[in-house]
Amino acid sequence: MISDDLVQFLKNNFPRNTGDIRECLELLHEAIEDTMDSISDRVALITKGKQRLFSEAINFLNMAEQVGPILQTIDQYTEKLDLDGEDEPDTQSLADDTKVYKEIPNYSDYLVDTDLVHTLYEGYTNKRPFAFELGDKRVETKNWKDLYLQTCEILVETERDKFLGFVASPRMSGKKMKYFSQTVEEGMRTPRKLQCLDVWVETNFSANHIRNLIVKMLREYDIPVASFKIYLRADYSELHE
Repeated sequence: MISDDLVQFLKNNFPRNTGDIRECLELLHEAIEDTMDSISDRVALITKGKQRLFSEAINFLNMAEQVGPILQTIDQYTEKLDLDGEDEPDTQSLADDTKVYKEIPNYSDYLVDTDLVHTLYEGYTNKRPFAFELGDKRVETKNWKDLYLQTCEILVETERDKFLGFVASPRMSGKKMKYFSQTVEEGMRTPRKLQCLDVWVETNFSANHIRNLIVKMLREYDIPVASFKIYLRADYSELHE
């Protein structure tokens, strides 16, 4: 376990990097949880067949048991790196960046191939989305907030009641504010109301935090995370080096 002194040093001097590390740990937690679900599905499959391979099932369960302590360790690190319990704001916008450039960049130099497929297991700091695919729908998008909201709209259309359940779910909320609410609650920074449901969605998150929330939502819907495809418009990472 990393020392409290190191954690405090990172929080005080590199809060954005600390937030990035925490978000990566949250994503790792979701990926491992997804793997655990896959193991459970495999165990159910091999014990229901004509040849019930119980010894093989026991082996799978033993392997799964070893994952538990790993998840606990990840959760401990995530808790330590929590920025005083605050939910991460959206620090992605170039317009809000405090970095001063000697020359005005030619942003067209940072456009990327919009046909290249990206996944929810990638980092999206300083990158701009062009479109995303979920199921049989491809949607063009202006920014990460728009991508997030449009993803919510599609999920509502898929199963309205399940999405409505996010309002009362602690797993789908932050420590100091609700991410989904039927009213604009105190603490929400940039809530947006969905078009197809009387639910307000908090949107003031970084790109990677939005990525993590989409992963959580897909898992709640039993939709494979790998089925969600992202297409980028631009990558401004060089401007922030």
